[in-house]
Amino acid sequence: MSRLDNCHNQIVTTLTKAGWIIAPKSPRFSWDGRLIVIDIEAQKQATGNRASIMLIEVKCLAESDAPTTALYNAFGQYMLYRAVLAELGNLTPLYLAVPFDTFTSQSDASVMRLIHDNQVKMIIIELDKEEIVRWIE
Repeated sequence: MSRLDNCHNQIVTTLTKAGWIIAPKSPRFSWDGRLIVIDIEAQKQATGNRASIMLIEVKCLAESDAPTTALYNAFGQYMLYRAVLAELGNLTPLYLAVPFDTFTSQSDASVMRLIHDNQVKMIIIELDKEEIVRWIE
């Protein structure tokens, strides 16, 4: 099993508070010999009988000696996971969940360009308040 980021539980709590139901196991997908394990599958009842489902990769991106490397890893992993899902024909939206403090401290113009140009879906979470503060679609 892959190691969970240290803010994983706070992000699960935040999503639960926002009305999302978290699947008990991390979803696994395999394609071309590559196994990926996405951190969270969440579901929320929408209008009528429809439910909204999303997959979420959690990245805490804690302050480190190599913040650029942490960004490479987070966005690279997200892009690979999204590519595998596309190859499998899985249309479930994939989000990258990150803490608000980290997002604001590491999101310069080049990171925002990467998010925009690559259509990275994100959930920005205030960990102390356990609140979703921004969705990037």
